[in-house]
Amino acid sequence: MRPIYLSNEEDAARLDAVLLRSASVVALAFALAVAILALNSPAVLATFLASATLAYAVWSYRTNEVRRDVPATLDDVWDVVVEALGENGFLFGEPTWDGATEGRVSAGDALVVAERHPGGFTRVRISVGLFRTADNRRRASLILESVARHVAARGASAAK
Repeated sequence: MRPIYLSNEEDAARLDAVLLRSASVVALAFALAVAILALNSPAVLATFLASATLAYAVWSYRTNEVRRDVPATLDDVWDVVVEALGENGFLFGEPTWDGATEGRVSAGDALVVAERHPGGFTRVRISVGLFRTADNRRRASLILESVARHVAARGASAAK
């Protein structure tokens, strides 16, 4: 299997859409097969419904993030992430680093991951809360907006 290289956020969004469509087709075929089997056994139907509920909860948890690629170094982005969290009312203790290529911090119910990527950009991924709700995505988007604004301001001041 060949690795997939993504060059920007649009490519990542397109790949996510293709994978979601493929998973939906497989899930629909599986649901049809289970429905046929469930005609004779209510236990099969109950098991399928429990599995479908669990799958939805896992999907909601895994897709509960917003992300953006910013043209800055990991160290610059990390400083901005700490500022943006404080600006949006998230209190936290000591930030934790996972290594020289990635930083991770939890602040209340927010999790921010900053990853250095080839090509001179850093990807910022933010999730708030456990599941994909409109309020959690709104709060994560506010933090991401603050990060982007601070990175742009630093870039403008460095250019002077």
